[in-house]
Amino acid sequence: MIGIKVGIVDNDHMSLSVLGQMVSKDHECHILWLLDSGEALIGKCLDEHVWPDVILIDAELGDSSGISLCRRLREVNSSVSVVIITSYPLRRYYYRAIMAGAQGLIHKSDYRYLIPVLHEVHDGSAMSVSTFRDMSEVTGADGITISSQESGDDDRPPAPQEWFKSASDSYDMRHSRKYKDKSCLNYMEEMVLRLSAEGMTQNDIAREIGISSTSVRTYSLRARRKLKSKTLIQAVVTWLSINS
Repeated sequence: MIGIKVGIVDNDHMSLSVLGQMVSKDHECHILWLLDSGEALIGKCLDEHVWPDVILIDAELGDSSGISLCRRLREVNSSVSVVIITSYPLRRYYYRAIMAGAQGLIHKSDYRYLIPVLHEVHDGSAMSVSTFRDMSEVTGADGITISSQESGDDDRPPAPQEWFKSASDSYDMRHSRKYKDKSCLNYMEEMVLRLSAEGMTQNDIAREIGISSTSVRTYSLRARRKLKSKTLIQAVVTWLSINS
């Protein structure tokens, strides 16, 4: 009897094979498909009668962004859990994965956490804070803070907007009138505003998410235009009020 149905997307054939072998070792997991491109995933989504319970998607695919694919998938499906996998530091994709509607984020070297995370999210739930904390201590999350900096309490859970949501809540977020009509920002523009609200400079943001300072300025300018704000501070205030 099939327990957890899993789909895996990774353009690195070696990694795809290893992930498949690791998942197959768990008697409760059954692999529906192994795909090596984002295009193949889109095809499956359009022509799939049986959806997986969980899809593992590499953050960087050869023909597309795994984050972008997650976002597109979440806009049409409210039940499948998505876990982003990466060989880069987790901080590079942390906020982007949340904004795209993923239920978790795992480093490819953390194979011992792979099965536990699949079990955590297979029913549409989100990855637990404790699992992420343990995992980030192993890989070195390189500065990710998942607790409230203001409170100084390391055991306090992160604010709701800073943590992974369930598949259904992520779907609702992407389809809410507030999110689509009032914000109108893509995930990179929102990320620049979020990090700016935390007091980061453009250079800080560039290092945080792994893009150039020029790209940060571009996303900042686009956000200001969409929110009809003359300055970045005005854009941040407007965005925070929309998402409060």
